[in-house]
Amino acid sequence: MPYLCSDAEWTDYLNEAEDEACIRSEIIEDSAIEIWFAAGDETVSIPERAFSIRSAYVSGKSLSLYTLSDLDYLLQDGWEADTGEVVSCARNGNKLRLYPIPDAEGTLRITAFCTPESKMVGGDDEPTIGPTRLHIGLVDWALRCAYSKPDNDMYDMSMADRHAARFEAFFGPRPNAVEVRRRSIRRKRHARGNFF
Repeated sequence: MPYLCSDAEWTDYLNEAEDEACIRSEIIEDSAIEIWFAAGDETVSIPERAFSIRSAYVSGKSLSLYTLSDLDYLLQDGWEADTGEVVSCARNGNKLRLYPIPDAEGTLRITAFCTPESKMVGGDDEPTIGPTRLHIGLVDWALRCAYSKPDNDMYDMSMADRHAARFEAFFGPRPNAVEVRRRSIRRKRHARGNFF
């Protein structure tokens, strides 16, 4: 004593590790996210923790998932003002653009890969991810964070890199934003050009 990292720092590091593990390995799948929308709502907000949407339904009907550029390509000019029964949606940040704009209220139900809904706070809290054999892998990310801390007594980038590599071997590499978006949109890619 005094310890090089406080209990609060270790808790933060382990929470960050659990988020990283979920993003890398798609461990938590939530199929019960429900979002109410009113008639005329162009967009709905989705929980920030839902990083990859797998499916979306309104009144039990599956919606097609697109990007905004796909909607521009597939639909006629002025599609942004179309109204009717929702048949598809496009993700834009933490919002889903509904198409067409709903002419009646409803509930959107999505299935998504998520980070944990609540964070660990106390010493008795356990990670949300299961099975418990995955919990030991979180320690490497916490150690990576601790060794990366700009502190004369703790800082050691070679140790931080070693633990980051062990974490990656356990949970996989972190996908970039394009890969996450590609995985979260189940659709055919559209080609442009002339075919003879």
